[in-house]
Amino acid sequence: MVPIKTAKTPVLIIDDDDQIALVLSEYLGKFDFSLQACQHPEQGMKMLAQGRHDLLLLDVMLPGMSGLQVCKLIRQSSDIPIIMLTAKGDVNDKVMGFEYGADDYLAKPFEPRELIARMQRLLQRRDKIPQPKPNESELGFLINKEKRQLLINNQTVDLTTIEFDILFLLSGNPGKVYDRNKILQYVKGLNEGVMLQTRSIDNSVSRLRRKLSMAGDEQQLIRTVWGQGYSFTGQSK
Repeated sequence: MVPIKTAKTPVLIIDDDDQIALVLSEYLGKFDFSLQACQHPEQGMKMLAQGRHDLLLLDVMLPGMSGLQVCKLIRQSSDIPIIMLTAKGDVNDKVMGFEYGADDYLAKPFEPRELIARMQRLLQRRDKIPQPKPNESELGFLINKEKRQLLINNQTVDLTTIEFDILFLLSGNPGKVYDRNKILQYVKGLNEGVMLQTRSIDNSVSRLRRKLSMAGDEQQLIRTVWGQGYSFTGQSK
């Protein structure tokens, strides 16, 4: 019997250290990942725009443009899972990385097996669900906790890990106001090691609202309660 070959998950790494890509390429291949590498951020963003990758490994220190800037630019048009890599132990870098939309952070040097575990966790949380059948159109707004998927008017809305966690918390108790600190603690509790500040919550909510609007959302699903925080509502605009 001829063994069935499974397609490998395509991963892009943007890192000016070609030795890292060389080592990781062989190691990731053992876990059904195929790694494509580039050293320059502009080239990496062009490759990413082709839509052929399922996950991005992004170094913070890059020539010409920082990885943080690259992450911010990517998040304007893509929700690909991003793991930031850095040789620096600067907490501010980690905080900014999450504020700009990174899903995870790993400091160099790291154990390849830990990287694999983080990659697998992110991809599992981003598994797609089948598009809804026509008779499901009346649902309008649907959150699938198991698949971590959001549907609005039968359209899939891709969210980062933190964006989904915030939405799930707020939607669980419509009308209840959650202050930023409470949301922050909730997100940290679900994502071990995540470095966030309260302003990160504001940035994530802002991106979340933009995505809801782009998906044809006709309701003000997340409203700001000035001086208090955020709440989920189904009231019309």
